[in-house]
Amino acid sequence: MAAPTALCLLLLSAIYLPGLCSALNLANVPCGQQQLAMPRRDMTRPRQDPTGPQSQLTRLQSQLTQPQSQLTRPQSQLSRPRDARVLGGVAAYRGQLPWTVLVETEPGGGRGGFSGGVLISARHVLTSAHGLHLGARAADLGVVVGEHDRRERSAGKRRIAVERLTLHRFNTSTLQHDLALLRLAEPADWGPSVQPVCLPDRPVIADDATDAVPAVVAGWGWLHEPGVADAVPESAVSPAAEVLQVAQVPVISSARCRRWLRRYAAERGEVAAALTPGQLCAGHEDGGPDSCLGDSGGPLLVRDSKGQFSLAGIVSHGQGCGRRHSPGIYTDVYRYLDWIQRTMADQEESAKQGGLEEQHELDKQQKTARRVTATGP
Repeated sequence: MAAPTALCLLLLSAIYLPGLCSALNLANVPCGQQQLAMPRRDMTRPRQDPTGPQSQLTRLQSQLTQPQSQLTRPQSQLSRPRDARVLGGVAAYRGQLPWTVLVETEPGGGRGGFSGGVLISARHVLTSAHGLHLGARAADLGVVVGEHDRRERSAGKRRIAVERLTLHRFNTSTLQHDLALLRLAEPADWGPSVQPVCLPDRPVIADDATDAVPAVVAGWGWLHEPGVADAVPESAVSPAAEVLQVAQVPVISSARCRRWLRRYAAERGEVAAALTPGQLCAGHEDGGPDSCLGDSGGPLLVRDSKGQFSLAGIVSHGQGCGRRHSPGIYTDVYRYLDWIQRTMADQEESAKQGGLEEQHELDKQQKTARRVTATGP
């Protein structure tokens, strides 16, 4: 990923607004870097995964600390048993993925409707379009930055109102263009648990690649597939995770993904789901860790040779959760970079114009008040 300064130059070299980078606070904060180390207790006592094998957590944390160039493996070496901790993976430690945010989609926020989101600047969050209610307005939404455990109040955790909402040309039939950009009413304050992720500077995988690319997905979504009663522990109060969960999911080529989708459909006598341009797939052939309901809008991340996390995809949809031959489908962020950068610039310009209009109206009110005071009742 290019350095933040290089990214600013790239933005400014096109049609984007002067001063955009400083407004987005990209110049002073490196993207895609963890600020906190994993606590030793989290290595030995993974939360919300008391039955999962210790080796699973150890391998996952190892994957998260290695550059992507060291992680490319054939798909056969990335498979996981189906009885491994399906869907949820393991509980993340606080600050492990500081760009992951919770998007409140209805009153009650984390206790009501929510989806995932990803902080790409101090003012902007990427999320899925389908995770927002039809007809949703910016005023209906809120974003919680620094979120980790939905039950707790913690330093760095803060709810910020959404000022502007822009949807891509979302197709509700194919779920293509499942992307939305939110502009926050106030900038996020950078800290150990609040950081921006890097945007990708290249495709995550070639369409005909034979090797998978290791990645991780994160969210507060369901820990079991809806309707799978035997997957629900007796002690569970809610099917959704309280603590942010992270799971390893290899990104596969579109060619391999289509083969899996055809096999999945053939096993059930159904028509295969379509994979449209701008979508990518991640998952295990025999089923296993996967994103699920409530994870929509969250990040699919890869790590580059410099050790920075890059946003490969946004959680979109899938057939079931963690099923054989049914990978998760993600919005391919690289394919939408032009739209993202253009929309960020448009939102900044709109906010600037809105601010000028508000100031003009305030000046008029103050002048009126002064005239009333001068003339008396």
